[in-house]
Amino acid sequence: MKKVCTYLQALLLVSKLLYRGADAAAVDENGQTVLHYATKREFVSVAERLLEFGASATQQDKMDRSPLSIALNNQHDKLTALFISHIDNSEYVCMMVELSFHASE
Repeated sequence: MKKVCTYLQALLLVSKLLYRGADAAAVDENGQTVLHYATKREFVSVAERLLEFGASATQQDKMDRSPLSIALNNQHDKLTALFISHIDNSEYVCMMVELSFHASE
């Protein structure tokens, strides 16, 4: 049986690993980063910490999903706002918003 990480456990573990030099942009076999998983669980503080250490809200996995698109599709408003605040290219944000609306139809 798998043990599920609580919000606080995840924040402490991610912080410890990042301060010890872990790569915030590392991907698993599906092309997902820790930010993808934090977004799915709606772990806002974990996402903030990952962004501080260079994680990208626009990095796509093998199924072309980014943390930003996951947040948009799941109506995680705090994460969406956080990710948008970390993106410089407003054209990309507009494109992702449009794609998310089409995907939910």
